[in-house]
Amino acid sequence: MRVLCLLAVWALPAQAFEIDYPALFDHHAAEVQQATPDRRILELPGPVIVTDYNGMYTATDQSSWGAAGCAIDRVFEIAAAVQLCPETLGDADRESLSRLVVEAAAFYAANTFPPLGAGELPAFLDTALASRRAAIGAGICGDPSAPWTGFAAYLASGPGRARMAQVFETPRLPVMHPCP
Repeated sequence: MRVLCLLAVWALPAQAFEIDYPALFDHHAAEVQQATPDRRILELPGPVIVTDYNGMYTATDQSSWGAAGCAIDRVFEIAAAVQLCPETLGDADRESLSRLVVEAAAFYAANTFPPLGAGELPAFLDTALASRRAAIGAGICGDPSAPWTGFAAYLASGPGRARMAQVFETPRLPVMHPCP
């Protein structure tokens, strides 16, 4: 049941992750392709493809490492769960996960549109984690064999950190799709 709570939170739209797509299209106006009268396409480095279909925006990360926004969201979800259940990880692993959260937030801040200023990063991080903790709730704690605890340990480990470093290596718009 507790695992289902965390999985249900993952199904929610990313909280505090907002990209201003109309402003992005305005900023890159010279690069926008008018595919049809009601569809515009913007190809960004990464590669990330953003489509505007009559004001409805979709964005797909086509990089080999997957959608950075999805990875950031997963890191934040796990970090929030660990904050609620600190006994899940040892001190060193909690510290490792905390560093990963800061790296993920810095990637988001530098690559979202408009980018977040350095002064905005602490409030963004506090809001993102607080909203996730509120959505998850302390009911997630108590089952040390729940699958999310294994994922938390993986993210804090050397291989997990290396995988996330690869995800964040290529600067690109932190979109959510695809997000398995």
